[in-house]
Amino acid sequence: MATVIQVKDLIDDNFENFSMGLELDENEINTIIEGVNNVLDLRDYLFGLPQAYDFDKCVEFVSYLNSFTSGNSSRATSSVLAFYAFENGDTITAQELANYVSENSPQYSFVKLLQRVIDAEWPASMLTEMRDELHDGVVENITNADKKANDEIDLYHT
Repeated sequence: MATVIQVKDLIDDNFENFSMGLELDENEINTIIEGVNNVLDLRDYLFGLPQAYDFDKCVEFVSYLNSFTSGNSSRATSSVLAFYAFENGDTITAQELANYVSENSPQYSFVKLLQRVIDAEWPASMLTEMRDELHDGVVENITNADKKANDEIDLYHT
């Protein structure tokens, strides 16, 4: 089990290692996937990575994480990739990923938000702005959550 801040740190560490071409630990990848699937702030942190790192490298990293998932376990990473695709102007891929998540996790609110964004034909720049505005608050929430609860969080049952 890991705390939310530990999973955030795993995301950062694994992103850095991935960027340097180093092999990633599958147990750490599974911890990240469980974290982003079960803790909204961790999913939103993953979504906001392009504020701190190169956008294209973020797409590659989340795609790599997504390769370790299927079905319902891919809801967070596939949704983040769908948002990235939309932001990059690839609405076809964004819609395909959104459909995949909707089929496997029909009540997943993040993909419902994406569908509203696609249907409304938002400019990608608005999505980038929204993501960037939210990121600092997400980081603060993660930091404060761990300050309040020093206990380990059971990522499998949150």
